[in-house]
Amino acid sequence: MRTFAVVIAIGSALALAGCDGGDASPTLTPQRTATAAAPTRTASPSAPTATAPAAIRTPESTTTPTPQPSGESGIDGTVTIGPTCPVERIESPCPDRPYEASIAVLDAAGRKVAEARSDADGRFHLALPPGVYRLVPQSAGTPPTAQEQTATVAAGGFTAVEIAYDSGIR
Repeated sequence: MRTFAVVIAIGSALALAGCDGGDASPTLTPQRTATAAAPTRTASPSAPTATAPAAIRTPESTTTPTPQPSGESGIDGTVTIGPTCPVERIESPCPDRPYEASIAVLDAAGRKVAEARSDADGRFHLALPPGVYRLVPQSAGTPPTAQEQTATVAAGGFTAVEIAYDSGIR
């Protein structure tokens, strides 16, 4: 009895073919990811022929993207909170820690153009066109709070910004 299996993994596209129940073990043969009609490929001389699909459509290729900044400039930010201990001692330091927070981004006219959210590591990356922006860390008006700051984004690069929240611990 002859069985035949084909496994196609998008990205690394491998075909598994030629399981005929005999002593021959399956052969993995690299395949190219199909972007158009792909040629027929054979895993081994004795294995059946496998044909890749005519085209593989990804979700990105089936949706219409919304206009975005070019991604060549913007802000790379780090958000921390501190102090994080009620009493800091030399033998037991208590450094600031990464902090998850929302940061409103306003243009020179004061209009909100974006909002960034730092991750668990306190980092955020925001693509913006060149210009001057005001970063407004969001808080409920009670600790933790952080000061607004201005960031100038130049063409062709990302501006590093550090936002420090005050935890209110004294």
